[in-house]
Amino acid sequence: EDMLMLTGSTKYPNATVWPFNATSQNVAWTSEDESIVRVNADGSLTAVSEGTVTIYGELYDAVADDTYTVEFTVSVVEGADEIYGMLMTDLATYNGQCWLRLYAIDPSITDILGYTDYEIYAEEYYDGKLYAYGYDPMDWSGNWQYFIMDAETHTILEQHDLGAAFPFVYDMTYDYTTSTMYALAGPNTNSDLYAVNMRTGELIMVAQTEQFFLSLTASPDGTLYAIERSEEEYDFWTWSYTVGNAQMYTIDPATGDIQWFADTGIQCNKLASMAYDYDTDYIYWTALAETSSFTGGLCLIDPATGEAVKLGTIGAAGSQISGLYILSDNFPEEPELSLMNVVMDTTKTVVNVGGTVSVNAFALPLALDVEIVWTS
Repeated sequence: EDMLMLTGSTKYPNATVWPFNATSQNVAWTSEDESIVRVNADGSLTAVSEGTVTIYGELYDAVADDTYTVEFTVSVVEGADEIYGMLMTDLATYNGQCWLRLYAIDPSITDILGYTDYEIYAEEYYDGKLYAYGYDPMDWSGNWQYFIMDAETHTILEQHDLGAAFPFVYDMTYDYTTSTMYALAGPNTNSDLYAVNMRTGELIMVAQTEQFFLSLTASPDGTLYAIERSEEEYDFWTWSYTVGNAQMYTIDPATGDIQWFADTGIQCNKLASMAYDYDTDYIYWTALAETSSFTGGLCLIDPATGEAVKLGTIGAAGSQISGLYILSDNFPEEPELSLMNVVMDTTKTVVNVGGTVSVNAFALPLALDVEIVWTS
């Protein structure tokens, strides 16, 4: 099969000799251009520099006195230097509630950057700060909290109590084209798109969906990508779930229009997060699926096609990561804002004669300071 590799990474070719007990098992690999991909003595491939190259394989069968050949293409791209996120659960140590640094070239290597008393389910970086939602697992009230933190030290600068009725927030992203923080939030059956009041954590409905989106990110041109939770089907014969591939969609925040974009080819039915790498124009995704066991890892998504490639398992045996973000030297410049939409918390209300009613309305993007004038 064709492969996608990051510069500096090493992988083995996706090749299987059949039948499994064939007398000849050793495939001799050669590279069309070893300045792009180098073939090592053990048959592994090392990505040296960006580019596309053809890899040739040759297997000589002494019994049949015949030679079999295969070839495939390897595309090499530059990877993100460092990726950050919140470790919810390490499936090997059951460690959690700490910030991690991941390395795209080898996601099994992680650095713990600090612990927190809170379970952070969604966070996003903007201008030196982290904006996050979570709660204290030791607080039996179950009140959701909104945090504004220093991104380097993780010191809490502001904290707002949002109450227990606040919807579950699955993922967040900042759209530089509209200076708007967006979030996916809802019950455990579906998630809607909201704009986030970055000062208070209040959520303003932007688009209602009938789908269960888990992950969200924004491209430099303002395209919102969302990944839907994999569909599940219970198999009574095996007492296990069959999990389908997660589907990627685009969401237009101005109209609420949702369009299917691609089949990622990766399973994901657990909380996961996406982040856009503005240095390389690729998306990173911490997919995780639970069937009879856990599968998944750090994945690279091409935003042009939606195709996802697993880069490796996060940690020694897999991890659940929320709040993924990537620091960049190329964060998009924010343009002068213009009115995109006006949303209200209701479009119909009833009031008794002589009574009063209050209706909340918000101009999008929220960063645009406009006055809404009501007339009857």
